[in-house]
Amino acid sequence: MRLNSRISLYGFVLISMLVTLVIYWYGYDKPTYGIDDANIYFVYMKHLAQGQGFVWNIGSERVEGFTSLLWTLIGAVFYKLAGEGFVWLLFLLGFALTYITVCRVLLFVRRCNGTLDKLLTDTDLIIMALLLFPLGFLEWNIMNLMETGLWLFLIVGLTLELADSFLLQQKPNLLRFCLLLAILIPTRPESIAYGLLFLALFFVRQLTLEKPKKAILLTVIPALTYGVTLAALIGWRLSYFGYPFPNTYYAKVSASTKDNLVRGLVYFHTFLYEYPQAAFAVALSAVSAILLLLQWKRQGSRIVLTPNDKAQAVLLCVIAFGLAIPVLTGGDHFIFARFYQCILPLLYASTLNYTFWNSHVGHFAINGKAFRFLLTAALCFSIFFVAKATWYDFTTVEKYVAPRVSPEFFHARNGRTIAEKENETFADYSRYPSVGILAAGGFAYIYKGNTVDLMGLNSTLMAHAQPVKHGVRNHASFDVNTFWKLMPDMVGTFYGGEIVTDTAKFILPENTDYFRSGIFIYKAYKQLFDYPRFIDSYQPALVRNKQKEDYIFAYYHRTFLDSLDKNKFEIVTLERKLKPWPITNDY
Repeated sequence: MRLNSRISLYGFVLISMLVTLVIYWYGYDKPTYGIDDANIYFVYMKHLAQGQGFVWNIGSERVEGFTSLLWTLIGAVFYKLAGEGFVWLLFLLGFALTYITVCRVLLFVRRCNGTLDKLLTDTDLIIMALLLFPLGFLEWNIMNLMETGLWLFLIVGLTLELADSFLLQQKPNLLRFCLLLAILIPTRPESIAYGLLFLALFFVRQLTLEKPKKAILLTVIPALTYGVTLAALIGWRLSYFGYPFPNTYYAKVSASTKDNLVRGLVYFHTFLYEYPQAAFAVALSAVSAILLLLQWKRQGSRIVLTPNDKAQAVLLCVIAFGLAIPVLTGGDHFIFARFYQCILPLLYASTLNYTFWNSHVGHFAINGKAFRFLLTAALCFSIFFVAKATWYDFTTVEKYVAPRVSPEFFHARNGRTIAEKENETFADYSRYPSVGILAAGGFAYIYKGNTVDLMGLNSTLMAHAQPVKHGVRNHASFDVNTFWKLMPDMVGTFYGGEIVTDTAKFILPENTDYFRSGIFIYKAYKQLFDYPRFIDSYQPALVRNKQKEDYIFAYYHRTFLDSLDKNKFEIVTLERKLKPWPITNDY
């Protein structure tokens, strides 16, 4: 590959990503704080860097309320180095990992198609359009400040390590493969399954080069790397937390296989709906798999595959596996297919492997550079309109509540704002009250008191209360009986409270007709607001520090409310006007 062609590729990817990030940056109103779930990581990163250990509230139980141990450790180091500026280091790391991954994918596709010496290819343009025009890829892998970019780097990196070995007819780099495998294990719980897949593919690769006994011996080192790393991780978790998996696993994944499959299939359908271009790529990947299977059937045990076919087969194995895992674990509630972002580049690489299609379907040639360029431009242009959510959605007036733009950055910012107000409001009280909350990340990072995560991610008591989860996906761990054991001083509706400036216009949410008829908060709290004990114990009220202007709306425990000094605090109690609904098991 010529130096100038490599430079042109790297420059094209860099400029494309930077331009798109600028558009996203202003589209999401400069989100320097990541999404709300990233702020959960931040709490642990800060506490760990300060020597408090892996705790949600200082002095409270040890809990693994984060999914990625490695990302938490990285963030703690960054916090130690840069203090509150650690988020920029996380951003730069996510950008670097995503940039490297995208460049590797484009180079791989070029190798497949024999276009390494081109300054810019049609596959470069099409893949970048597929990744950057629809919303989701850069938000999840860079801007959200979670481990998704690291996960993308590892999954794609291990896949291409094996696919390139077949394509270039070289032995896989044992040291690099083992290193990536070892890093993969503490990155996400799904790495247990992914690690076995990559080990199987590694063994198959060795089997094509060596006799069976030697292939087994050569696979021992990566297998030991996998086994020792996993055993050390689980052993440490058991000794430190008392559980083999992160608390997030117990809070989100139901013990019911049927529930997980139903939710997972809905998640898969949503992914295909949100990304029609990816749905088309999934269909083409299925076709390519069928073509390889038909060739296997025709040739039997003497099947002869080209290096390109073998590389394509590796891609298809990882793609199929990556599509299946979220289905088996129940999927996710976030938009833009978080769990499928690591598969998208591989999907598009498989689809644009022209050499494979030419050898199995028939040779297709587009003559003339001008016509080829126009066709590529037209295809890239169409991608902008085929995708369900694109840059255009940033122009909508209600973009942060529109269903086609992620509201997660807004949740983080709003949680932080409310926490600051509550810090100011209760600064004159003897202590900061404990706050029960639904969206815990942004609020908990700023709030000076204890934050009680009623959704269970950061509470072992709540996460383990009901093994079989019923309710809103990924928010189904709330258990009413466990709530009575936690009994926070305040219960917010969504963010742990609400800032109110005009008491005359404020309406108690549960006094409206729509509150009980499908609203997310009512479902997530499983009718808590209608339980007689909750009504007797908690009073909806507006509380204001008399030295401040704003009120804080929440449900306050009556004992806490009575303890407030009336000389320092103004309390406006709110009347429940609507009759509670009968308690059912439908939530």
